[in-house]
Amino acid sequence: MAQPTLDDGLYVTITGMNHYFDLAPFDIGTYLLLQKDPTNVHDDEAIAAVLPVIGKVGYVANNTWTKARGTLSAGRLYNLVPEKSLAIVQFMLKDQLIARVFPEFAPTWEVGLKRNEAAINEDFFAELQARFKD
Repeated sequence: MAQPTLDDGLYVTITGMNHYFDLAPFDIGTYLLLQKDPTNVHDDEAIAAVLPVIGKVGYVANNTWTKARGTLSAGRLYNLVPEKSLAIVQFMLKDQLIARVFPEFAPTWEVGLKRNEAAINEDFFAELQARFKD
């Protein structure tokens, strides 16, 4: 199989959202940060999907059972992208997202909270995470 090129467009399957917030925080056009996760004990080619404020929301699928046909696995993508890159959700399935990867862009989000707001938001996100885990 020929190596994909950037001209072809790089598409990935995002999976594992059921361990975080399911599909609740997503919509077509949602911007994601894809970040290599070398500390992942289950997969040395893991690439995490991250949303601003919320944090990690899933992973790029890395095997034939979890990735959609026609998308790249994390292993194939790993050497094609920098440490961080942008992905935009193109399609949503029952328990997967298909996103287009833009390796030339590395999104950065800065979130500023006042000291008392941080505690309120911490409780809010803990409650939100607990709600969507059930």
